[in-house]
Amino acid sequence: MADTAAAFELSCFAYLALPRTKNGKPRLISTYPSRWTTHYLRKNYQIIDPVIGNALETRPCGGTDIRH
Repeated sequence: MADTAAAFELSCFAYLALPRTKNGKPRLISTYPSRWTTHYLRKNYQIIDPVIGNALETRPCGGTDIRH
């Protein structure tokens, strides 16, 4: 992923996998400083992060959504 981020000239990137269960923990792959990502996860910012909220509300386009 770091190679892809570099190819797009991104200074940082993050991939967050949310837990499927209430007691599960999110998994994060990121080039952000570990001090920040640790703080983000400890404070459960994924719950109030508007980027995450928007992604959860957006429905991906699937084959059944395409009209001919």
